[in-house]
Amino acid sequence: MPIIIVSRNSDEDCFNPFFLKPITKLIFKKQIGMVGFDKPYNIDATKIIKLYLNNVPLIIVGGMRSLKEMEETVGNNYGQMILMSRPFVRELILLEKFKEGKIDRVNCESCNRCLAAVAFHFPLKCYVNSFPTKK
Repeated sequence: MPIIIVSRNSDEDCFNPFFLKPITKLIFKKQIGMVGFDKPYNIDATKIIKLYLNNVPLIIVGGMRSLKEMEETVGNNYGQMILMSRPFVRELILLEKFKEGKIDRVNCESCNRCLAAVAFHFPLKCYVNSFPTKK
């Protein structure tokens, strides 16, 4: 089902998304790094779900940002695979960097600007250091 955004203001609002307004920029800047969850945040739910899956492989998602967290999740059999989305928006060659030992933690700060931008038809990319602008 598509999401429909209804605005009571003029058509100009379609080209002036909420995240480009000055007050929203200030709010977003304060929220960087403040997701509000202990990471990784789906481990407890996964433990319960696994009881009902028998031997069906489980893919787990939810705020894993360090290689250690990912290895512990799979090593403790909470899930057989790790799913990430925003970290790959920030760093396309993330897996290569992990494999080569260049990093042990992703740089994604979970600010959600990438997802907000896509909702308003801006390109999918990391906007942590800037806001999308209309060309």
